[in-house]
Amino acid sequence: MPEETTLHRAYRQSQLWPPIYAAVDVLLRRRAVDAEPYELTWRLIHVWECVVLTLVQAAISKLMAEKDYRKE
Repeated sequence: MPEETTLHRAYRQSQLWPPIYAAVDVLLRRRAVDAEPYELTWRLIHVWECVVLTLVQAAISKLMAEKDYRKE
């Protein structure tokens, strides 16, 4: 049996945040049916975009929670 990758393990254990999980789900399903390489590239770009947006949202939330950045 081939070794499980970190991405597959995180996906299987539902450890990914919802937007990232959805993008990875589509990527893995399309890869399982041997989609064209260009489509897999675009799916991978979509995963990357979801990761970036999720991290930006987390950073903004953290900054908003700090007292120095609140508008009172």
